[in-house]
Amino acid sequence: MSELKNIVIIGASNAGHSLAKKLVQEGKIPETHRILLIDPAQFAYWPIASLRASVVPGWEKKVYRELKQEGIFAEGTKHVLVQAKVEEVGDGRFVLDREFEGTREVTFDSLVFATGASQPFPMRPKQEWSIAEVEDRLRQTQEDIAAAERVVIIGGGPTGIEMAGEIITAHPSKKITLVHRQPRLLDDRFPVKLSNQLEALLKKAGVELVLGDEHIQEPDLVTGKQDVTRTIRTKNGKELEGEFVSRSRMCLRADRAAMTADYVFIAIGNQPNTQLLANADPAALSKDKTINVNEFLQVQSSLFPRGNVFAAGDCANSPGWRSYISVEADIATLARNIPAQLSGSAMKKHAPGPRAMVVPVGPAAGAGFAAMGPLGDTALPQFAVPIVKGKDLFVSKFFARFLT
Repeated sequence: MSELKNIVIIGASNAGHSLAKKLVQEGKIPETHRILLIDPAQFAYWPIASLRASVVPGWEKKVYRELKQEGIFAEGTKHVLVQAKVEEVGDGRFVLDREFEGTREVTFDSLVFATGASQPFPMRPKQEWSIAEVEDRLRQTQEDIAAAERVVIIGGGPTGIEMAGEIITAHPSKKITLVHRQPRLLDDRFPVKLSNQLEALLKKAGVELVLGDEHIQEPDLVTGKQDVTRTIRTKNGKELEGEFVSRSRMCLRADRAAMTADYVFIAIGNQPNTQLLANADPAALSKDKTINVNEFLQVQSSLFPRGNVFAAGDCANSPGWRSYISVEADIATLARNIPAQLSGSAMKKHAPGPRAMVVPVGPAAGAGFAAMGPLGDTALPQFAVPIVKGKDLFVSKFFARFLT
């Protein structure tokens, strides 16, 4: 067993990996300490590019990198990638599902929950899948979408909009209908102008929008190729293109409408990965199941009275706009506060990332905005969207985190 004390980061895909790299680069870790970056998965996954990878051949190789010691930490380093699952966590200790350095119970001086969130594939794969399985499933999704005649997308947030854009760009003649329960695309957190710009882009591309309506969930309705061309029913009685249903075995009202689809994409269902803490202290979670943190991103739980446990990224309810930018802000805060906590120095309050969002509609179009101080929410020039995000989807930044 090493005599070094441990800074533990649970989760190696996005926030956790970025934090480990930043801590090493900034060189503020005491000589007495090392980083243990813990994740049971074979690979890190890049969900920002996952929608394009599910539509465009070749992109299935751009959304992951294998997790291995030499790809994350330099040769000869004291820091360690531990490919294991954390089964239990408590005050200054955690338990793994396998032995590490001769024991399953490991101590820590500082710990970070960076466990992210779960979404249906292709946004995020299952943790137990292999690299080959992820590639195969993405290729199969590409084939299923290419073969589909009618695609229905349920959900008009950023994910649903981006998926519609990817499909209509790759397959311009395909019939796509997007259903969103809000009266406009996105929701009230976003500027109306952004919603209007995105609506105009999708309509111009030929995507049919059904706004202010909601699908009726059926038990077997899941993302993917449908075994038979199926009917998707909505609640508000709008007559959508497709079969109009006057009655059914479900005893729907005669004024309810329906559409047909042979491929369905459900763009809802993001869930934070916080079960590890929920099992130990349910009171540490907020109403949306994210981890409660204070102004220094310390986890608010009676389990951790020493204030040496933090949370970052999609699993945390850190203040501010939730986006790729906000994750970077979380990392910047923890890169300062973890060394401060270890040395007993004063920590700095978290500075949330700016309120901003970029929503591509394929690689060459899209819309976005950023909060510009007294000017308020300001639209980005649409020509800038591909440059900022649409063309690359930050894949180059993702790959840059890995040494090999």
